[in-house]
Amino acid sequence: MQEYNNDNLYHSQSQICLMTEKKQKWNIHHKYVMEIFKNQTEDYVYDFRQVCYLILSNDVGIFKYAYNGQFIRIDKQMESNQVILKNLQQLKNLTWKRIVGSKNKKLEFLVAYWKGKKLNIGGYYTEDGLKNGIWREISENYWDQQKMINIGNYNQGKKFGKWNTKYKIQNDIQNITIEGGHYNQNGLKTGKWIDFNNNFFKFCQVHYQGEYNKNKKQGIWNILFQCNQSNMYKINGGGMYDENGQKKGKWIEIFDNFHNYCQVIEIGQYIEGKKIGKWIILERFRSDLDFQIIGGGIYDFDGIKNGYWIDLKENYWQDNKVLYIGFYKEGKKYGKWNIKFQLEVNYSYVSIGGGHYNERGLKQGKWIDLHENFYKECQVLLVGEYKDGVKIGCWEFQYEIWTDFHIIGCGIYFENNLKHGKWIDLHENFYSNCLVVQAGEYQQGKRQGCWESFHTYSPKIEYKKIGGGDYDQNGMKNGQWIDLHDKFWRHCQVLYTGLFFAGTKQGKWITSLRSDIQGTLKQVGGGNYNEKGQKIGEWIEITEQFQECEQEIIKCKYDQGIKLRKISRQNICENYYNNIFFD
Repeated sequence: MQEYNNDNLYHSQSQICLMTEKKQKWNIHHKYVMEIFKNQTEDYVYDFRQVCYLILSNDVGIFKYAYNGQFIRIDKQMESNQVILKNLQQLKNLTWKRIVGSKNKKLEFLVAYWKGKKLNIGGYYTEDGLKNGIWREISENYWDQQKMINIGNYNQGKKFGKWNTKYKIQNDIQNITIEGGHYNQNGLKTGKWIDFNNNFFKFCQVHYQGEYNKNKKQGIWNILFQCNQSNMYKINGGGMYDENGQKKGKWIEIFDNFHNYCQVIEIGQYIEGKKIGKWIILERFRSDLDFQIIGGGIYDFDGIKNGYWIDLKENYWQDNKVLYIGFYKEGKKYGKWNIKFQLEVNYSYVSIGGGHYNERGLKQGKWIDLHENFYKECQVLLVGEYKDGVKIGCWEFQYEIWTDFHIIGCGIYFENNLKHGKWIDLHENFYSNCLVVQAGEYQQGKRQGCWESFHTYSPKIEYKKIGGGDYDQNGMKNGQWIDLHDKFWRHCQVLYTGLFFAGTKQGKWITSLRSDIQGTLKQVGGGNYNEKGQKIGEWIEITEQFQECEQEIIKCKYDQGIKLRKISRQNICENYYNNIFFD
């Protein structure tokens, strides 16, 4: 845990900061959360991966969440304890409002907002602060493509009786209701239940059916999968639980990243909840084809990997068919490991990287790693050296251009795996249609001073500056900035121009579209932020589907980050006029 000091963390008029004149001490915690990255050219490509963010807390119960040099959330202690936030979309977009009783000041009702818009979520509390009566709760991993709600009753803080799940698949109008199951008087699951996969969305419609006994799974559980081409759920795997809720016997399990375009299963034996013996990994390209073995290995009697293994990349799918091949010794990788990639279904796997692990299972010496965005349209390699699992010295980003790899970025790692000195980084969404790099300087792992963003339409064309700004001594954005839209890509070159104050957006911000190769900008929206970084007043916002050929904007009003109402909707493409007005 580190200490974070900043004399001017907020403007003096901020109601959140209670110690404006004195130097504040902030504790920093590094946390990891799931983020969902989408390839804008493929509707079905979602990459679930872990990203690091910071939580800053102080003695007066304020929690500030920082990601990529800016604050994305501020909570008071009571608010921060309402829900454990599971992904970056929730950190950015999910807020809560407490309605307090006028007499005893006890919390009576909780409502939720997603991107400033009120959700039909929440319920009542007792005077003791316990949930009571009918409640509507968002799913644990709620995000834009998994708007799932659980509905049922609480009795003095414990779930009881029947609970159902409602969800909507992407842009479908109608909600689908699934009967979940029952809780007993002690708030424990009992009897027949339908549970949903944590990654459930349009292209991963997977759920589990079986029985609970006092919150422990018992007997046969089936894994069911509905491919988007069919309205039928089909058994895709499953197995048996013993009386202690532990898996036993033969099981067919789905891969963690399972979806329509990653139909991968694992088959093997469990003994007392541990994987034992030979396990095989199989894949099929479509639901109407047979499974083929692509990997696997041996687990010892302690459920630990041993000997020769073929592992799959965490986000393996049909355009990211990457295998890791090597040996385990008592659960740790050792010796030489090879990384292989299959470009097309009928092509052979080719070696593209790898290196050595030492006796402690840590990477050692020269390595060729894969960039976290690696797939068919983002063939980026990381080339450098490890010492006891820590990156040291110069590392290069090498990008595949017409069968050859070229250096497109580089920099130096200092002690403790921290970037230091001048760097050319890749944008977090870098791929063939988002060729964006960022150049600047690090000090002990923190970005400092001026950073600039550069974009090109082709690696053979010169990069052009499109954005950037300054970072302060704490690695937070400060002063005038031109930021890129979260979903920036070739046909959605949206830029935001405005002022940061110690990581918080302030004042007027303008939204622009960089509309052609010459880089001319067209203003398409904007609005104002208050001193807390909350949207206020009238705003013109772009829609989720906004791009060059679909330039829809929405005019709306905000009050302290809460969206009050939409005023109008308009398509602003040239020679296209279509206004829709709201009451």
